[in-house]
Amino acid sequence: MDVAVSGTEKLSFEWFESGIPTWIDAKLDALYQCVYSSMGYLRAVNPDFRPSAFVVSRDGEVVDILIFTRAGNQLDVHCGVCNVQARSAALFARQALARYPDLHVVAFAPMRTPLADIQAQGIPTPYQAAEVLEDVVLVLPATADAYLRSLGSSTRSAIKRRITQLRKEYPSFAFEFQTKEAIDPARLTEVIQYHRLRMHEKGKISGVDVEYEAKIMKLVPRYGLVGLATINGEFAAGQVVYVVGSHGYFDMTAHDSKYSHVSIGRVAIYNLICECIARGMTEFHFLFGAYDYKYRLGGHDRQLVSLAIYRSRLHVVRNLRFYSRQTAKATLRTIRQRIDEVAWMKRGFGAARRGLNAARQARDRVVFRKQHI
Repeated sequence: MDVAVSGTEKLSFEWFESGIPTWIDAKLDALYQCVYSSMGYLRAVNPDFRPSAFVVSRDGEVVDILIFTRAGNQLDVHCGVCNVQARSAALFARQALARYPDLHVVAFAPMRTPLADIQAQGIPTPYQAAEVLEDVVLVLPATADAYLRSLGSSTRSAIKRRITQLRKEYPSFAFEFQTKEAIDPARLTEVIQYHRLRMHEKGKISGVDVEYEAKIMKLVPRYGLVGLATINGEFAAGQVVYVVGSHGYFDMTAHDSKYSHVSIGRVAIYNLICECIARGMTEFHFLFGAYDYKYRLGGHDRQLVSLAIYRSRLHVVRNLRFYSRQTAKATLRTIRQRIDEVAWMKRGFGAARRGLNAARQARDRVVFRKQHI
């Protein structure tokens, strides 16, 4: 085990390049509580996955584990959505560039490491670091009642109204949860099929292709939590979540469009979140995509940062295609944010205009009544 100095701290590190010890699998889940950094997920995505590991410790305790693979002159760190410490990332890149003389660039998957922390490391070689995605996260309160109270008044009222309407129109409405090995494959297939159908009805192409479906089928026996809403015993709505430690990662939602008028999809997600609270979870990750319902249900953006560290300026030039792709990710994120801001402004103006019209109508009604008294 080698030792390096990072600021005022002494960090020890160890390489595992010819096979990863079995203890790393469980340690990754405990350390990051993140499905996207788990060995289960990485192997499900790539059955031929042959990774190495770099383990960082402080005072004998593991603080970071970086799983990586090499492809030619590029080293990829599989740390998606993880909160890797910035000093561990900088230490790893420095050691990797020294260990592999033919290496051009060390590329980290988008992670929760704050951009300011990375910039504070004083990385001596050229690097790119930018916020490229958002993980919309709901920090879960202790009880479902506290969660309901935390929501905006309009969202809270809408949920109560829809639940009442569902129970009135469909007395057989029921909600159940299945976990891991107990998940019924037939029910899970229904969720996937209705998700595809719903995307088709919206004129969109579902990202859940055959390959993605196979990945889901591999992940749910280990991490899966499936919520199922039924009416008369038949599928009405469903969601797929992966649970690692006290964190839930929202993968998919689907519902039968004939129940859209009672917002069964929204009600089902709300019930799912309440179930996560009941199971003692602390965070619910809606993940990527700034969709309005995520924020209405209490989510807040947590930025994900992409990091690429190069050996030298010459190696930036020699990898211009990769450099350009990294730059494009940051640029596209900025464009999406501007579009979202404009959309939010339009919604705000629309809501203000509707409020003004309602006020005018109320005023006119008052005037009309006074004229006829």
